[in-house]
Amino acid sequence: MHQAIRFLCACLIAIAVGFLVYSMSVDPKDYRAPAGIDLIGSPAECSAWGWGMLVGGLLLLMLFGGSPKGFDKPGKP
Repeated sequence: MHQAIRFLCACLIAIAVGFLVYSMSVDPKDYRAPAGIDLIGSPAECSAWGWGMLVGGLLLLMLFGGSPKGFDKPGKP
């Protein structure tokens, strides 16, 4: 289960970084919705979605992505 959560976090963070880079690099008059997502209508909205996904991915990783209970630490028998 922890591996699935970590994979989801990695996907959220990767998509967030893509949105943030795209929103900062595109000229507002040449803006097209990333990946055809018409819900995102401007670079500012793209940036907001990116920050939201980044925070969500990091919080999910911090809250639920830790080591499972009873996980042996390296060096212990």
